[in-house]
Amino acid sequence: MKNSYEVHQSLGLDGLKPVRTNEFGDTAMTGDIEAEKSVIKTVQESGLPMSIVSEEHGEVGFSEQSVLLGILDGIDGSALYKTAHGVGRYGTMFGVFNGNDPLYSDYIFGGVMEHSTRRLFYSVKGKGCFILDLSNNKTIFMGTSSVRSLDNKTRIYVDEASEFNQSIFMSKLPGYNVMKNQRCSALHYTSLILGEADLVLESTRKGNLEIAVTYGMIREAGGVAMSGNGEELANKKYRSFGQDKNFPIPVISAATLDLAKEAVQFFRG
Repeated sequence: MKNSYEVHQSLGLDGLKPVRTNEFGDTAMTGDIEAEKSVIKTVQESGLPMSIVSEEHGEVGFSEQSVLLGILDGIDGSALYKTAHGVGRYGTMFGVFNGNDPLYSDYIFGGVMEHSTRRLFYSVKGKGCFILDLSNNKTIFMGTSSVRSLDNKTRIYVDEASEFNQSIFMSKLPGYNVMKNQRCSALHYTSLILGEADLVLESTRKGNLEIAVTYGMIREAGGVAMSGNGEELANKKYRSFGQDKNFPIPVISAATLDLAKEAVQFFRG
C-alpha cells in the first residue's frame, strides 16, 4: 500500500493520462494502472501464493497453488482523482482473503491508501481497524459511531450513480441527512469506519471490489454489512454474490447492527 502512494506521488499529473477502456467500460488512467502494478509487483516479489482480482488487470497469478485471494482497485474515486488531484480523498484499495473462493468472512486484511492525506486505513482480522499516518508513522485505532437508529440526524452516504440506487434508496430519503455524494466508495467507507458517517448505501457492481476490500475493515471497526434482504455478507461467497451485473443487490453498511436492521426494514417497507 505504501508503494502505491510512492507511485501516486512520482506520477503527479501524468497519472491522469487516459490509457484504455477497462472491462467495465470505464477509462483507465495511468495512475489506475501503475498503482495496481505496484501492489501486484509487491505481492509477486513476496512469494505469497496469491491470485489477485483487479479492476484494470483482471485476474493475475491464478494457479492451483493459490491459497490467498487479493482484491485490488488501483484508484477508487476516479472523478476526484481528476478534479481534485492531490486534494480529494480518493485512494488505492487492497484486500486479502483466505482461500481462492472465499466467503466474505474469510477476510484477512483490508486497506485504503488515501494519497492526499498520507493516511493508510487498514484492518487485520481479530486485531481491529487502524490509521497509519505516513507523515509521522503514528498509528491510531478506528471505530464506527454508536448510532443505533435511523432518523433525520443519521449521517448517510448513498452511491447515487445508478438508477437502481436512486429507486431503492434515494426515493425514500427526502428529509433525511443524506450527505453530498463524493463519487468515491473509498471515501464513503472510510468515513463510516472513522465514525464520520453512520450508514453507507450502495448496490453490487463492477466486481464488488470496493465492497470486498472494506468488508473486513467495517467489521473490525465495529460495523456490519448486509444485503438488502437483511442477510449479513459474512456467509456470501465473493466470486458469486452479486456478480451478475444485470441483477444488482442492495448492500447496507452501518455503524451498528441495530442501525443496519432498522435500515433494512425501512428500505424493504
